[in-house]
Formats: sequence, structure tokens, C-alpha cells
Amino acid sequence: MSNLANGSFKLRLLCVVIAASGFSHQSIAQDTDIEEVVVTGVRASLEKSIDRKRNSNEFVEVVTSEDLGKFPDHNIAESLQRVTGVQISRGTNVSAGDNDGVGEGSEVSVRGTPPALNRATVNGQTISTTSVSGGSRSFNYNTISPELVESLEVFKTPSASQDEGSLGGTVNLKTRSPLDFKNRTAVVNIKQSFNNLRDDEGENYSLLYTDSSTDSQGRELGVLVSYNNSEEPFRRDSLESFGYRYVGFDASTGKISDAGSPAQLTAPVDGIAYGYMPKDLRQNIRLEERERSGLNVVFQYRPTDNLDIKLDYLTTDLTRFEHASNSAYRFTDAPGGVGNTLIESAVLDGDNFVAVTNSTSNKSFHQRYFVAAFDREYNYTTDAVNLSVDWTSEDWLVSARVGASEGEGKQDPALFATFGPKGSSVSYDTRGVEFSTLAATLAGGEAVSGPSDLVWQNLSRAVLQNTDEEEYAQLDFERTINDSWITSVKFGAKYRDRTKRQYKAVDSVNNRGSNTCGDDAHSCTLADYIGDSTFPVDDFSVTGGMPSSWFLPSASMILEDYSYDADGELGTPVIRAKQDGISNWDVSEEITAAYAMATFATDKLRGNFGLRYVSTDQDGNSNTYDGAALVPLNDQRSYSEVLPSLNVVYVLDDDLLLRGGYAKVMSRPSFQQLTLGYNVNQGAQTATRGNPDLDPFLADQFDLSLEWYFNKGGLLSTAAFYKDVSSYVSSTQFSEVVPGFELDDNGDAVQYLVTAPSNGEGATIQGLEFSYQQNFTQLPAPFDGVGTIFNYTMIDSSTGRDDPFGNELPLEGLSESSMNLVLFYEKEDFSGRISYTDRDDFLLFTSSLGGLPIYHKAYSQVDASMSYQVGDTGLTLTAEAINLTNEKPVTFAGDESRIISYREFGRRYALGLRYKF
Repeated sequence: MSNLANGSFKLRLLCVVIAASGFSHQSIAQDTDIEEVVVTGVRASLEKSIDRKRNSNEFVEVVTSEDLGKFPDHNIAESLQRVTGVQISRGTNVSAGDNDGVGEGSEVSVRGTPPALNRATVNGQTISTTSVSGGSRSFNYNTISPELVESLEVFKTPSASQDEGSLGGTVNLKTRSPLDFKNRTAVVNIKQSFNNLRDDEGENYSLLYTDSSTDSQGRELGVLVSYNNSEEPFRRDSLESFGYRYVGFDASTGKISDAGSPAQLTAPVDGIAYGYMPKDLRQNIRLEERERSGLNVVFQYRPTDNLDIKLDYLTTDLTRFEHASNSAYRFTDAPGGVGNTLIESAVLDGDNFVAVTNSTSNKSFHQRYFVAAFDREYNYTTDAVNLSVDWTSEDWLVSARVGASEGEGKQDPALFATFGPKGSSVSYDTRGVEFSTLAATLAGGEAVSGPSDLVWQNLSRAVLQNTDEEEYAQLDFERTINDSWITSVKFGAKYRDRTKRQYKAVDSVNNRGSNTCGDDAHSCTLADYIGDSTFPVDDFSVTGGMPSSWFLPSASMILEDYSYDADGELGTPVIRAKQDGISNWDVSEEITAAYAMATFATDKLRGNFGLRYVSTDQDGNSNTYDGAALVPLNDQRSYSEVLPSLNVVYVLDDDLLLRGGYAKVMSRPSFQQLTLGYNVNQGAQTATRGNPDLDPFLADQFDLSLEWYFNKGGLLSTAAFYKDVSSYVSSTQFSEVVPGFELDDNGDAVQYLVTAPSNGEGATIQGLEFSYQQNFTQLPAPFDGVGTIFNYTMIDSSTGRDDPFGNELPLEGLSESSMNLVLFYEKEDFSGRISYTDRDDFLLFTSSLGGLPIYHKAYSQVDASMSYQVGDTGLTLTAEAINLTNEKPVTFAGDESRIISYREFGRRYALGLRYKF
């Protein structure tokens, strides 16, 4: 039930594709009597993008491929970050379920809204999400290769005919159609990639082939096949922390305790100092291999000029093999709570303990220092099939669409093993060094000298699976009206059935109670499991006052030698993951929508207006515990919304446009927020759960822009926007009895501090955008090949939510300012470009350990690319460089002095060739 029938889904897709071959029995042959000259390159791409923006009735930004198989950036998200008002994340979120962070662009925010409140589509239809855990609606853009895409459209305002679901904007990925080509065309791309932190090289190749034929009766049939495959190595060096606790330290006893929040206490009081102390600090090295592939197959049949039939199949696959290790120092983490921690001394500076000497657990078996090994394999797949039929007459356009999309993210296996000395103590000092001075000693006070000092503590295996399915059908009618200021009316309906499921199974065993493994009498130390695993690099970069290497265990070796049975006893059976029923859930949505809209145009004024009605039937299944038994939960609800929209363009002059828009927009909460099941931490007496009665995010948005198209490829524009968000979903905390956990270990009644989402009072988002683009063709040679793109965005928000210090929190993912600058040169056969992007701090999470919000520090990056076309041979040589200045992302808890993660990914380079024939 929890594992989707992938085979049957793909079989259905295959049957549809095979059926498409019956469109025509005519063989595909090359038309040789037509020669098409296509202008390509940076300048041509920018001109096409500007023309599409200028002619649109909506607020839209477009990124167009520079040539077949050549997109402006190595990654779709990184191309989107060049768009005004768009900001991206690079998987640098240390708390993310996938921990997907090696420097590649991944998620997109439009106009300051969190990634989950924006929508991604392919050719106007839903593309399923592929996360490993959690129920987010955000899309991971690094799963799709840019070689599969013709252009990217970012709609900042909707029309009534577009699917609802976005509070910020909709990103539409457009693929190619075979009958758009006049001749048989083939393109081959080959790249070799390099990372200055890895000795291994990466490989990337892509193929595109399209052909079409026309029979004697004028019937056209075309096919397009696009395929890509890449294997790339990555490395990440980092310093990380799980967070900071607000504690009180009594120097007379050496004890610390949970102390509430800064709003409740000041320091010192009665000899007790209060401040933030890290739960832990961890050095981490991660080596990762990424294998990515994608296939797009399109059949298009045009039996008459009035009828067009197209079948489009898209599949993508991303696999990540991760090998990582931690060297970890625990300071306030102890069995039974913070109160079991003793320290010799602590230095308080402001709100932070900047130095701690000899943090020790009262529990002799608990390690304060340990090394850990991670072996994980992630797989993300997407399959989508869409069938479209368009029929036109003199006055009518009738369009029918039917299709399905399935995404799956899976982590299997995920092995985790730890080794640590028993009764150790640890110290840190952040004064006078870049990061921190870290030290660990054994119970007798001597330093850790070898792997035999580290005893096996824990082995765990986890299986995570997240699936997302949607099937849809829609029908649209458009009637052209002549001799009227209303030029057309359009109406239609759509049905969508979407289901998201999460499956989680985790099993672990610890060896804290003894020094032996199973029936073997020898001690389980790291010396037994270090094997041939020496520290993999000699240039670990995140050091400061910390070690530059540590002893490296192998989780796979432990799994091979020691396993345990279903009762948790060490023995011979292979380790098996147990289903964690309380973490398993599914949510289904049946969405029915209908709309009507009109397009209008006069000499100076054009645009559209309309209404969209949408009804949602929601059905969720989750679990809780009643004593020792797993109890299923089911919740259902229905709701509907009416969403008006208006887009207006006024022609002030031939090259000067004034654009305005209004719309009511909606975005649904994450799927996991809509489940009722609890996640319980018995030791801390805390729990989290969802809320199936959540209303969707709703906003009234207003847009205004002034756009000057001063020459071919030239644009100077400014835009203002305002979003009044009602029913904003945020987290609240309250005490309640958790089913199955009514009594504590002593049999006393207990209430848990529960965190759950609720609809808040709302929020506002407002901002300004500036954009400038020009080709300097008026300059004398050779400077007439110079061009530039510049855009700048300022955004502010008001949420009514405060951090523990009383400061208002912004929206997640919102940088108050962001900027992009691109300089390019294109002349004859040479093309070169250098890009700079910069964004301010932005919020990742409103609350973490100790109640502190997690921020991403301001980040900038420089990328470059160049190409040389070898005459008329069809051969082009290419070179790329990513993160030229080797920028290092940083996240922090409330203040930059409290580091959550500091990461280095290195610089990436690629050399390649493209051949078109």
C-alpha cells in the first residue's frame, strides 16, 4: 500500500506512447527543399525573451535557450535566479529532510514567497515533486536537465485560465515540439566537468533528434527525442550544529539547566549565568556522486491545418550516492535532559557562552565526543505523460488535455554508525579563531590517541519514501470576436486528482551498555571497522582551531559483521528497517475548477479579465498510538474559492508600456501540515502534528510596471507589487494530551508541548523591481559585441511573528534585496559571459532548538561561460566555470555568532563540445 506500483504506472505510459504510433502509417522522411536559417546565441536568446515579455498580457519573465541543447546555465534554478524578482536556494539548509546541499541550485522563491508557495509546471501542467521526506509542494529544479527545456516562463500574475496554487508565481518549463522544426535536426552535447575539491572528473552528454514528414495529402507527422545523462562528483567540507539551547549555568555546582527564553530571564541572576550554548559542533566531510538522466519523447500529428494532436512523455532520474563522516563534540546533549550535563567553567559574552571547559555527562556511558559514518543512497524519479488535442475553425479554438504525473523520492539504504569513548569530556572556545577551538579527552584526562579508544555506540538504518501522483483532464473553448473591443472569450473546466504519500521505516540498535558485540567477546572499537578507510582528503578546509582529519569508520562494514534480530538483540539476522507507522501518511485532493475570461484590445489598451472557481475535496490518512497499538486516523474536508483576475497593458508610446494587474490567488498548505498524526519525543515531552482543518493561503495582489523597449534587445523597466496575505499558515504551541502517551513512566498524567500549524492573522509583502538590458551594437567594432543585463529587487514583509528577542520575523526565503549583473560579449563565432548574483540574508526556519530562527547569511556568486563556433562545421567548443570566487554558504541561529552551518563546495568547471547537424 505504501509503495507505489511504479511498474503499472510506467506500463500505462508506455501503452499510450505505443498507441501514438498509430497517428499515421507514413514513414518519417526528411524534407530537403526547405532551408531554414536560425539565429542563435546570447543576443538572439535575449531578444526572443524580451519579445515574449512585451507581447504578453500578464506580468511574465522569459528565459530562452541560446541554441538547441544550450541553456544559459548549467542548472535550471541557476538560470531562473537571473530573472528579476526570483531568488533561489542551493540546498544549504542543514535542517532539510534531504540535506541536499552541494552547491547546486534547487528551489525557487518568486517575489519573496517561500518555495512551497510557488508552482512549477511543464507545458502548463503539474510536474510532481520528488522530495525524500516531508510533504512540501516545492519543486526541486536540479532533477531536470536544462538540455530538455526550450524556455522558462515566470508568471508573476495569473489569468483565469491558469491553474491556481501559487502565491508568488508560476514557473512553466516549455519543451520543444517536432513540427516547430522545418528540417531533420540532430544535436550532440559532450562535457567533461571538474571540481577543485575532487580528483575525479564528471561526464555529461545529451542528444536531441527531431524529424517530420508531410504526405501527399498534407498530413504532417513529427517526432522529437531528447536525452541527457550526467555523472558528477561533489564534495562538501563543513562545520555544523544541530542548534543552541538557552541554559543557565551555576558555577558553584558546575550544573546547567534549561532556562526558558531571553524574554523571561536576564543574566546573571543569583549567581546563575544565562545564555546560549551549542548542543553540539560537528566537522563534516561529504563525498557525493550524482547520476542524472532525462528523456523527452514527443509525437505530433497534424492531419489538417485545423487539427493538432501531440503526445508528450517526460521522465527524469537523479541518483545520489553519499559517503560522509562527522567528528562531533556534544556540549548540552545528555541522556535524560540537559540537567545531566556538568561543566568545569563557562565564559559568557552577551547572550552566548563563547567558551566551555570539560563538558561531561553524568551518565558514564554517554559519549561527549564521537565520530560517525553515513552511507546513503537517494533516488528521485519523475514520469509525466500529456496528450493534447487542439481543433481550430474560423472563430473557435477547442483544446482538450489529459495526462498524469508521478514523482518519487526514496532514501534506501541510509546507514548511520557512531563510535565514541565512554565518559569523555569536550571543550570549545570561539575566541580569537575563525571558527572554534575544539578538544576531546578520555575519562582519565588523556587525549584520544587512536581508533581503539573509540567504542561502537550505535548502528541504524532508515528507509524513506515520498510519492506524489496527479491525474488530470481539462477542456477549454475560445471564441474569437471580430469588430469588438472584446477580441475573444475563453472558458473551460479542469479536474485534478492528486495524492501524496510518505513511508518511513527506521530501526536502530545501540551498544552503550557493554563493550562487546553479539556473541563475540572482543571489544567493538573503531579499530575493527576502520578497514582501508583513511581520511579521504589531505586538504580539509574547515579547520580554524579544529583538527584537519579524524578517524573514519565504515557503517557498511558494521552492517556486514553485526546485525540484530527483530527484538533488537545483536545476532545474525540482517538488519531490517521497521515501519514507523506514526510517520506514515497520505493526503489526497480532488480539485475541480471552472473559469471564464475575456481578452480585450483597443488602439492603446489590451489585457484580460476573468473568474476562476475552484473546489477542493481533501482526504487524509495518518496514524497515532493508543497504548501499544497503532490506530489509524482519517480526516476529510471540502472548501472552495472564487479567484478574480485582471491584467491590463496601456501603450503610452510605441516603445513605452504601462502594465497593471490585480488577482486573488491561493496556495494550499503542505501535505504534511494537513495530516493529524503525531511525532512524539517522550524524553522532552514535546510533539508535533498537522492540522487537517487548515485553510489555504489567500492573497489579494496588486502589480504595476513601466517598461521602455528602447531598441532591439533593449529594456528599461521598473515594477511595484503588493500582496495582502490572509489566513497565513504559521506554527503555534500549546499543551494537550497526546493519544497513547497520557501517562509518564511513573503513571502520572502528562500533557505534551505540541507544535502544530494554524491559520494566523496574515502577512503583507511589498517590493520594487528594476531591470535594464541592452546590446551595445551602436559602439564601434569590436565593442559592438558587448551587452549587459542588470536587475535589482527590494522586498519587505510584515508577518506579525517575533523571534525570542522581540524582532519581527520575515517570510521564509525572503531576501530584502537581491541583484544580478551579467556582462556578455558576442561577436562572429565567439560568445562569452560572466554573471554575478547577490542576495541578502533570508529566513530558513521560524524556530529551531532554543526557539531561535535559522537564517541563511547573505550570499553572492560569480559564474562564467564562453563558446567558440568553428566556422560552418556545426561544431561549437564550450567552457564553463561555476562559483569562481569559491563562496561558502553560512547559516546561523538568530545571530551570525551562532553558526548552524559553514560549508565549502569548491569551484566547478566544464569543457565541452556541441555538434549540430
